[in-house]
Amino acid sequence: MEPITYLSGLSAVVCGYLWFLYQGCEISSYSSVLDRSISTRRGTSYKSRSLYLE
Repeated sequence: MEPITYLSGLSAVVCGYLWFLYQGCEISSYSSVLDRSISTRRGTSYKSRSLYLE
């Protein structure tokens, strides 16, 4: 059981670091990730429908 918990914890740290490198922002909570995801999807949806809101 020890290797499984160690590897799952290590993978969570590595995934968090890769997310930080890719997105350029820190994961502070689930709601911040959700807000960023929603705003990204909303922006791509607006662009596909030629809506430019500033």
